[in-house]
Amino acid sequence: MITDRLENLERYRFEDPNMEEARKFLLTFDVMSLERRRHEIKGEEIFMNHRDAMQIPLSEARYEAHERYVDIHITLKGTDFIRTTEKRNLVHATQYDRENDFLLGDYDGMHYTDSYIGEGSFGIYFPEDAHLVNASPGELQNVEKFILKVKIR
Repeated sequence: MITDRLENLERYRFEDPNMEEARKFLLTFDVMSLERRRHEIKGEEIFMNHRDAMQIPLSEARYEAHERYVDIHITLKGTDFIRTTEKRNLVHATQYDRENDFLLGDYDGMHYTDSYIGEGSFGIYFPEDAHLVNASPGELQNVEKFILKVKIR
């Protein structure tokens, strides 16, 4: 997991060629001004979905985890809250959905990281990072964001 401001992406380098291409895309385009829709960058290897949704109470949310894709969540409006734990901590996990690359699970332990991702900031979640999204431990708000999906090679 990595969280930072978009303006600091220049500091990062990735060995995975798709991750590096995604980073360069974010450095080339003003993502905050892009049209609010799905953007295909490299077919199903790298693409970006738009999401505009009201948060749900933290107690109602489940962690999601992936095997083939990295998620890069970029907050456009509001403050996104994402709780992260290691995928191996999940219990009551669903069967892995290979077609959509995800599984859902729960975790009630104390080994997690909470991130509040403000406008113009991002969070990167690797396949080992189970992340609880679209929820809030406090006041619920509408959050608009892009989720960049990057297939790991």
